[in-house]
Amino acid sequence: MISNTKNGRIAEYIAGASLEEQGFSTAFCQQDGIDIFAFKDDHFYRVQVKGSLLRKTKGYLHHQFQLGIGGTKRKPDINDYDLCALVSLYERRCFYLPIEKLNTQTIRKTLKVFENKNIEEETLKETLEIIHNRKYRKKLKWKV
Repeated sequence: MISNTKNGRIAEYIAGASLEEQGFSTAFCQQDGIDIFAFKDDHFYRVQVKGSLLRKTKGYLHHQFQLGIGGTKRKPDINDYDLCALVSLYERRCFYLPIEKLNTQTIRKTLKVFENKNIEEETLKETLEIIHNRKYRKKLKWKV
């Protein structure tokens, strides 16, 4: 059996690969609350990765993602990160959500959600639209 720490690292690599496939440059970081910095088109994004194995409750298969932060397991907010990558370790796919859509400390997603081969592109596009519509969002000015 693989430890939770290893499952978490596997989820981070899956999310990093997903972002790279969609044209992002990524950097893994050992920061509390942020797992990946992703860069694209003069923007950077703070990404929190949450991985989950399959569970069976009341006869249906699902993934359960724990989103709470800190010892008190408070709900994350805009100061914590920009988006969350929910990773199915079974399907090896990501479901992206902006911080604005994280209203609870736990999220469940059925296996069927991750069987959609376009889930990464679809959810990342929606997530980036929400992030870019934030009033206080700024572009980076790169100096080389």
